[in-house]
Amino acid sequence: MPVDKPELFDKARAGFGNSLLFETTRVALRELGFRARAAIHSSQLGLILALIHAVLTLSAAEAGSAGDIMARFAAAHRGVARGERGRMIDAAVVGRATETLARATDSCLRSKLNTA
Repeated sequence: MPVDKPELFDKARAGFGNSLLFETTRVALRELGFRARAAIHSSQLGLILALIHAVLTLSAAEAGSAGDIMARFAAAHRGVARGERGRMIDAAVVGRATETLARATDSCLRSKLNTA
């Protein structure tokens, strides 16, 4: 379902420490396709970064769904396949799934590096 939130972009946002502003825009921005968000001030190291991380980090379900899409597409041996709910899987959907799996891999590697 597309998100129509032009007010998210209508002007520069002041108040970089405003956690309420970040909370109210973070989900809408992800639904619009954003995959990252800048935290530009040291005051954002606490709650703000936690909010950004919570919404932009891939879940296991998202990674699993992307893997399922890739497997179904590969098994179809054609230019199109059907998803779990009968939804068409074409090159564009496979491209998005490929990107999702790459992000999941990158995230996993970063996590391992941070705990080492």
